[in-house]
Amino acid sequence: MQPGKQFRLIAPTIGIVVLNGEKTTIMIPADTLLELAGFPFDEDRFIEVKCEAQRLTMLVADLDLNAIAA
Repeated sequence: MQPGKQFRLIAPTIGIVVLNGEKTTIMIPADTLLELAGFPFDEDRFIEVKCEAQRLTMLVADLDLNAIAA
């Protein structure tokens, strides 16, 4: 997984964002375009992505299961 690679979600997926200094989860709708913003981290379990000009963290497993290359 290389930064800059784009994916399109084929199913709603959970993302993690920081709002007011606290981590919270959001639902990312199916058909959303994502761009990888970094390499997998934390023992390759998480990855940072850009979603509609917002950075968020996702599980690599969710990306593998719920997205296709765009």
